[in-house]
Amino acid sequence: MNTLERLDAWLALPEEERMLLASVQTLASTQIAPRAEHADRSAEFPWDNVKDINALGLNAMFIPEAYGGVPMSYCAYLACVREISKACASTGIIWATNFHGIKPVITFGIADATGAISAPVVEQGAPCLSVLRTEDKLGLRASSTAALSFDSCRGPRGSG
Repeated sequence: MNTLERLDAWLALPEEERMLLASVQTLASTQIAPRAEHADRSAEFPWDNVKDINALGLNAMFIPEAYGGVPMSYCAYLACVREISKACASTGIIWATNFHGIKPVITFGIADATGAISAPVVEQGAPCLSVLRTEDKLGLRASSTAALSFDSCRGPRGSG
């Protein structure tokens, strides 16, 4: 038994989270894994994998209930990331980035009169944004990781 298998045996997720993890394991093995080699060789963004993850409703675990989410424990999140990453490392990092991207928006975003949260965004092609280089990472080529430069970018008034 390897270290990860021992951790799995020790992991005590609530029933709802175990059911979610089982769904992720099925998705990872039947849909995501068969596409992994093509995604890495071609460096194409794995849109079909993202669509399948969205169809499963997996991104709801990042969102507070007040905004329509179904929050899960951090342990459940890590278990899901691991299963997706075992199937396709690029898809795993893309999905994990959703959590790391949405967390600051929820924590520091600006709520409008309706309670919706927004945050300033620098759009691709903005004069203050440059892509310095893209990374060629074995097993992660479809995740399009790049070094970015923000030169004199300004947010809208009131964005803090």
